[in-house]
Amino acid sequence: MSFPTKRQAFFRPANLLASVAIVGGLTIAASAAWQMFAVEDLAATSQRKAAEVEPLVVIKNTDEVGDTLRTGDVFAKLIAPRLGSDYVRQIAQGTSVEKVLNTIGVGHYISTAMPGEVGNFALAAHRAGNGGPFRDIDKFQAGDLVYVETTTATYTYRYLQTAVVAPDAINVIAANPEGLTAITSADKFLTLTTCTPIYVNTERLIVWFEQIAVAAK
Repeated sequence: MSFPTKRQAFFRPANLLASVAIVGGLTIAASAAWQMFAVEDLAATSQRKAAEVEPLVVIKNTDEVGDTLRTGDVFAKLIAPRLGSDYVRQIAQGTSVEKVLNTIGVGHYISTAMPGEVGNFALAAHRAGNGGPFRDIDKFQAGDLVYVETTTATYTYRYLQTAVVAPDAINVIAANPEGLTAITSADKFLTLTTCTPIYVNTERLIVWFEQIAVAAK
């Protein structure tokens, strides 16, 4: 009795079909991954371009925000050099997944302060999918600045601290943020929130900033 050589065994119909199936599966997976990242980049580029050219809704008086802004109204821009030299995104009122996070990108928690107000101006965005505006917010470092621009002023915020919390830790966006231990005398904060780990989304990634300057237009 003679045994088949390795080459003969590989070319048996069953083995050949199995090999083709494996290669085909890897090709499909690679193609799907490429398409996912390509779509992600396209959405991110679209969001950046929209932020560069589209006008903002004018906020006449922050005391009238409830009357003047509707869910989806774009009233500010977020500029974050740490996330890229050309990073700019629109900020819309509300955190509706369909009306804001999946389309415009960055949403303002309606229950929190507006830019320049005492309290916490808190924002949400996806880390992955729909342009992933907050994909890299874990990269902020001491001394980093971000800017929030409205039709009337530009607000400058300085990085304070990053934390990972449970999804029900809602007080991280309170006026006096729970869990913020960095030394600060500020009473005006900016908080960025997103899901983490990326693609898993079992926890929340929180990044806090303090307002250090405002420049009227």
